[in-house]
Amino acid sequence: MKTFTLFISLLSSIFGATAAEKTAQMDSKTKETMAKINKVAGITDKVKSIQTVTQNGKMLIPAMQMKGEVKVVTKADKIYVESRMASMVEKQAVTGDKGWGHSMATGIRNLTPQEIGTLQGDTMKYMFAQEKFYDTIKLEGNENFAGKDCIKIILTKAGMKPSIQYFDAKTYMPVGEIQIIASPMGEMKAEIVIKEIERHKLGFLFPKALEQTVGPMKMNLIIESIEVDKEIDDKLFEKPTN
Repeated sequence: MKTFTLFISLLSSIFGATAAEKTAQMDSKTKETMAKINKVAGITDKVKSIQTVTQNGKMLIPAMQMKGEVKVVTKADKIYVESRMASMVEKQAVTGDKGWGHSMATGIRNLTPQEIGTLQGDTMKYMFAQEKFYDTIKLEGNENFAGKDCIKIILTKAGMKPSIQYFDAKTYMPVGEIQIIASPMGEMKAEIVIKEIERHKLGFLFPKALEQTVGPMKMNLIIESIEVDKEIDDKLFEKPTN
C-alpha cells in the first residue's frame, strides 16, 4: 500500500530542515546544503503555516495495463491513504502512534510499528519539518542517480530503514529517493524518480510526475491536484468497525 504513497515522501523531503527548532543531528555542511535545498523549494512562513494537505493522483502499471487512483490526506499527526485499482480498494490511516489498514485481502487490521513509522513521517506534523521526525540527517557527498550527478542525503530513525534522497548537484532540485518500506508482504525496496516538477501557487515545489520501481514492478504516478488548508473531518482517520 505504501508503494502508492511515496510521492508524498518526496514532497516531504523537499522540506527537509525548515523549522527553527532542530532535533535531528546534522553537521554544519549538511545544514548548509539543506538550507540551499529549501531556498530552491520556495519555503516561506506562509508555506510553513499550512494546516492540511490533500493530494489526488492517477497511477498506471504499464506491464499490466492497469490504471487507478490514489488520495492522500494529512492533518496534524494524522494521515489517510486510499488507492483504487480495478475492483481493489486499499485504505490506511495513522493517528499519532496508532494505525489501521483495510483491504479485500486482509480485512481490517492494525498496522505494524514499521508500517506506522513509514506513514508517520509523511503526516502534516512532519511534512515541513522532517528534522523533527528523523534522528539524523547526513550529507553523503555526490552520487549518480537517474543519470544525474546528485547530492546524496541519508535520513535515519531508530526502528526504520534509512531513507536516501537525491538532489541535483547544480540546481538543488529534488531528483528522487530510495526507501525500504514496510508492508503486509514484508520489507520492500522502492526507488522513485521524479520525472516532472511543478510549483504550487503558494510558491513551493512538488513532484508532478513520478516513476516508482518496487522489485520488477514499475508504476507511473501523476499528481493531479494538491489542495492546502481544506477542512478535514477527523472521522476520516478513524478505524472502521466493519
